[in-house]
This record gives sequence, structure tokens and C-alpha cells, in this order.
Amino acid sequence: METTLTVRNVVLIGEFKVSNFDKYYFIKNQIFSEEEISKTHFSNDLSHIETNKFHLVIYSNQMILTALYPHDNDDLFDILNRMIDTGSCNCDALGINYHYYIFSEGKTDELSKKFFDLNNRFTNEIFNAENVSYGYYVSKDIGSARLKLDIKPSNVRRVDTDIENKVLAFIFNFHIDLKAHDVKESILEAPMYKSECDKIMKYYEID
Repeated sequence: METTLTVRNVVLIGEFKVSNFDKYYFIKNQIFSEEEISKTHFSNDLSHIETNKFHLVIYSNQMILTALYPHDNDDLFDILNRMIDTGSCNCDALGINYHYYIFSEGKTDELSKKFFDLNNRFTNEIFNAENVSYGYYVSKDIGSARLKLDIKPSNVRRVDTDIENKVLAFIFNFHIDLKAHDVKESILEAPMYKSECDKIMKYYEID
């Protein structure tokens, strides 16, 4: 069964003056060059910019920076640091997110039961059927962050084939309260967060 890292992004929660984030802002501050920028949309409520590597959306209360190719060794956190250095990001919280999918080859129910043996009265009496799928939620502190891991069966449509597939989705969220932690110091911990994801996904390797 195939396991892929499908989503890698960072989310800043705070206050953003959307009108400050126009095309000139990104070029002037050497965040993106004019040649890199492929698509833009700017309004009073939204700043949207795309390059061949990144997708960035800014609203008045949050900013979402996504790596279009999650496996690439790109500079997503360098981009984030450069934006923070401009002083235009008044942030209260930071989320670093990784989504992994295990493509179950149509065997999501069987796979989820194998991973999560929920042998208790609730599942035995209420969810006792062949077509039942299990999920899991767990949370802990790691570094400056609170890791929240949500594992659940899902259906996704692959971009390369446009075919819907059943997957077991592992949704990692590392949440940092920036009232208690420095944003740039927290960003430096990102490799530790990614290593934690890899360690957990190694546990679920399937031959």
C-alpha cells in the first residue's frame, strides 16, 4: 500500500491588513520574484498569490502558505521568515500541518480495524459490523507546540488520475501559542515536528 505526504502548510492566525500584501510587497521584500509569480488576485478581503512552488492566501484573520509539492526540499519556512521580518504579520498562533495518506486499495475498513482494535462496549454493541471503519485522535506536547493527530478513513481524488481512492488520512497539526512562544524560534523547531511525523508514520508501514 502506498503512503504519501499530500499536504504541507503553515497557518498564521492574527491580524493582517490585507491591502498591504499586494504584488509590489512580495517583489520589494524579495519574497517572490516577478518571474516566479504565476497567478494573483488582490481585493480588500483577500490576497492570493501563486508560484510554481507555493500557494499563499491572506485574509484579515489568517494567512495560509502551502507547498504545492510537499515532498520537495523547498524553502517554505524561509518564505515565512521573510514575511515575518517585514513586520506586517501580527500573529497570535501558528499551525504547522502535515497530511499523510495511506492508500488502502479499497480496504479501509479492514486496515482501520487492524490499526485500531477498539474492543469495548461502545464498538461491540453499536458499531459491530463488517463495514465499520475506525479512526483515532491523540494529542501531546512537543517542543513549543501541541501536536494534535487525527487519523480517519476518507475518500480522495488523485490529481494525476482523477480517480477517487479510499485512504486512511493522518492529519498532523502542530499548534503554537505565540503569546507564549516566539514565532521565529518556533519555526526553527519545524524539522523536529517533521521528524515526529516520520517516526509515527514509520510505525504504520505496511509491507
